[in-house]
Amino acid sequence: MCIRDSIWGRAKNPWDKTRTVGGSSGGDAGLVAARCSPLALGSDVAGSIRIPALYCGVYGFKPTTRRITLEGHSIAGKIQKIGNLSVVTCVGPIGKCVDDLILFMKCFFDEEMWRRDPYIPRQPWQDEIIQEKNKQYTVGYFTNANFFGASKANRRAVEEAVVALRKAGVNVKPVTIPNFDEIALNFIEITTSEGGMARLFDATEGEKLIEEYKTMVLFSKIPRWIRSIVAPILDLIGEKRSARIMRNSYKRSAQEYFDVNRRMMLNQEIMLNFWRENQLDALLSPGLATPAIPHGMSQKLMISCCYTYMFNLLNYPTGNIPVTKVKEGEEVYDERDCIHKGDMFFKQAEKAMRGSKGLPVGVQISTLPFEDEKCLKIMKILEENLGSIEYAL
Repeated sequence: MCIRDSIWGRAKNPWDKTRTVGGSSGGDAGLVAARCSPLALGSDVAGSIRIPALYCGVYGFKPTTRRITLEGHSIAGKIQKIGNLSVVTCVGPIGKCVDDLILFMKCFFDEEMWRRDPYIPRQPWQDEIIQEKNKQYTVGYFTNANFFGASKANRRAVEEAVVALRKAGVNVKPVTIPNFDEIALNFIEITTSEGGMARLFDATEGEKLIEEYKTMVLFSKIPRWIRSIVAPILDLIGEKRSARIMRNSYKRSAQEYFDVNRRMMLNQEIMLNFWRENQLDALLSPGLATPAIPHGMSQKLMISCCYTYMFNLLNYPTGNIPVTKVKEGEEVYDERDCIHKGDMFFKQAEKAMRGSKGLPVGVQISTLPFEDEKCLKIMKILEENLGSIEYAL
């Protein structure tokens, strides 16, 4: 959720230099937003394309994993390969319009990609879906989730997107995600299964970590037996979200890791049944819980990215579109935004919202796996009916 290193320092949001560009592809998003670069390539395993694009008021797209190759993608560490095959990194574009994203995706689809990486399905790019006229789409939408409530501005962005899609003749209907909390916790289970952030230490090879990692590292190293004592105490003092995370993030045995993967498959099945019952073509959702947060707060608000990482666990192609900016009177985060009033995450979100007037706010569009073209098509319909957007510079 932030970009900072010991050589170049901190990447600053062009909308407000006291706030982060997001991460991990934040430098790219900041450069696109500041018109230093027309297009950028990012990677995404929890929202690392979409979080920066949302924070910086530009467009981002996370394709279906393995729709395009990871050949040439650099992974830090001695063995430059991805170890987590449950929620897999994918690469995608950051740009200033949906056409930028489409252009980038089209460039990948030629024989050379499949020759170099035979593990990529030979599914050609279907530009006819992008060009199709007068097709009727059904889009479900939700404005909030109890796991981490969206701010008033983030909810309003969804509502404005609903109006724009209906203006275009899209059938839009409210839906309730049946297992949002379970998906959010399942993602945490999978990504913490190695214990002690072992992958991070392998990648950095002894390099001193930046400050933003300190709390997460300390938390990750809490022994399992202590977690079983601390979690009930957190429940008693009203820190129910922290208690749930405490219970679900620890080093797992191989058998326990298989179990969390079974839960992932179950969550995917539940969502697929929900999708079919509602006869959806796409899902419209908040981009994030808040606009760009101040520097140094990323470790305290990591779970506010639940709106992005749910689609990594589901492996749904997902893009974000800037919709609006925080208005006067929306620089607050209160009990109307979140049922967990007063807990540590709530208090951090309150701080993050102060002084946020004028920051960009966006939404996400998601479709089923390997329906990347349909996702971009519906994003384009939304973009065409929202009107023009502003840039930071």
